[in-house]
Amino acid sequence: MQASNAVTELEEAQALGHASVEEMIAADANAVLHAQHVAVARAYQSSAHAIQRKTEAASKHGLTPDQISWVEPPFDAPVRITAADVVAARDAGFQVQLGTAEHRLDLIGRWWWTLSQPGWQSVESSAGNFATKAEAWADVVRALRDDPSLGSPAKAAEEPRLWVAMVEHVECPGARLAVFFQREEPVDAEIFARYAATTKPTELDIAGLFDLTFDASVDPGTARALMTYANAQVEGDYGAISPPAVVDETLGWLNPGQRAILEKYARGQFSYLACSKSEEEFRSSVARCGDGVLKFLMTELSSAEDCSSGEQASARIEIAIAQLQSVLGAVQDIPEWMPNDGHDQAMNAGC
Repeated sequence: MQASNAVTELEEAQALGHASVEEMIAADANAVLHAQHVAVARAYQSSAHAIQRKTEAASKHGLTPDQISWVEPPFDAPVRITAADVVAARDAGFQVQLGTAEHRLDLIGRWWWTLSQPGWQSVESSAGNFATKAEAWADVVRALRDDPSLGSPAKAAEEPRLWVAMVEHVECPGARLAVFFQREEPVDAEIFARYAATTKPTELDIAGLFDLTFDASVDPGTARALMTYANAQVEGDYGAISPPAVVDETLGWLNPGQRAILEKYARGQFSYLACSKSEEEFRSSVARCGDGVLKFLMTELSSAEDCSSGEQASARIEIAIAQLQSVLGAVQDIPEWMPNDGHDQAMNAGC
């Protein structure tokens, strides 16, 4: 199927007078850059700076401003894209694709690009998304020109690392986990800043800081489990974030979100988590998970979480999903869950 598509694309390029697919992509990208440049230039003509320049030029040459129809904007035209640029981008691992229901909700029907290399722990996606394929390719070339080391295997060593800080309150029992995805080890001030809205630094104690870069890779199976959990929130499955009224001993003491995450591990080393029959047994089992992302997920989505209001419950889920999205690019498929009218009331009843 791929060979057939490649031939069809080549035939299309040749029909348009191009020698290769890459040459056709470059031509389309150049057309986009030119159109963008012209649009910005025309917008500049009505700016105060352009009008001032026209007035000064007219006065200098004994003309009226209306006689000067064009003022060249004070910025350079975009550098042309060549077929070699497209080949280099593909060799570096860039791909351009059309968003579907399998991707993030905001990407459906939009073009976007990704960058992946064998051995990388995550996929880097473009920050924006584009209306046309040509726009996406133009941005790919821009990204590679801005940072030629993108896509290089050596780049993997410079990638951000996954840090998890365990923070305790000096008076309140329990600990919270703060996740950071950055190159440098987070300093105390960065960790305390996560709780600045509710707690003073003097009230907190950093119990531990873990570098989980090599232990916390998110594979497709786990990503699908996270997607299942996120979809449950979108569809209004409030049981996934509220304490169950009655613990079903036949199913164990896990909520739907935790069960979704454990699908991948049901027959593996974490299967004991699915057998928990009480809060005490669950917490004891979670403690055996070590300090990886699985422990973070199971703790964040705990059935025993005390939600006294719908606002607290929705905030809890939004924070959890936001943290998951920041951990690894492999969970980029998780849609942002936003409660609409009536959710809070329904969630209050469940919490």
